[in-house]
Amino acid sequence: MLRRIHQKNVLAIAGVTSLFCLSLLCLPELARAQETDRDSNLGLPTRRIGGGTRGESDLDDMKRSQKCSSLVALAPKYLVLTTEATPTLFFCLPPIEQSREAKLELSLYDDNDRLVSQTTSALTGQSGIASLPIPTAEGFQELESDRNYRWHLLLVDEGTEEERVVEGWIRRVEMKPNLANKLAKASPLERVQLYQQARLWYEALEELAQLKQSNPDNDDVSEQWAELLEGFNLSAIATVPLLTPNITPNSNSIPSQPTLDRANALDR
Repeated sequence: MLRRIHQKNVLAIAGVTSLFCLSLLCLPELARAQETDRDSNLGLPTRRIGGGTRGESDLDDMKRSQKCSSLVALAPKYLVLTTEATPTLFFCLPPIEQSREAKLELSLYDDNDRLVSQTTSALTGQSGIASLPIPTAEGFQELESDRNYRWHLLLVDEGTEEERVVEGWIRRVEMKPNLANKLAKASPLERVQLYQQARLWYEALEELAQLKQSNPDNDDVSEQWAELLEGFNLSAIATVPLLTPNITPNSNSIPSQPTLDRANALDR
């Protein structure tokens, strides 16, 4: 009897010790995951659907993005990492009557909420998925590494005096040598998958958009595009066509204070 009790005590102690050791091994992974969550979400509100509100559910996003009935940002709902100095943003434009004048205003703010650059583009009535690079300006030529930036896209429809806004956060990081080596040896579709695995969403979108434009009837490319948008919970716009050519900015600048006030007022 005493031997059985002793064996049970030994097993119990061994079990507790094993759990303790496993918890110590897991601590670095948990810390990294928690740090990622903090970097991705806390204090960095996003708005992916123009006319919507922050904090909408994924289901709300999908309903509002049906057939691109509103301005839609093709991005996840958290801070997005990039290795590019001036990455390209993708968004879905709603239909606008050709008889009306409309424009896009893309602004970039640093982590001190200082406006560092802005670009304005005229729009036609064509609806579809378009792209715009992060704007540069005198005094700002590229994203600084390891610094958060907020982009803010405003669609102004002069005919209806309606303004729609989408916004998100972006952070430039250094390309890992191992990933760079893999990308150099990969095919275009493999490059997209590598970008996805590294959570470099803007690089994946840009690479895949170029493939779609040059191979519009390629089923593998179309499937990969649908899979990528499904990962953002934006599968409702996976069949919306890409606009060719993409939107060309009319001007890049740092605007006057009144324009900055209007953008901040829309945020509030």
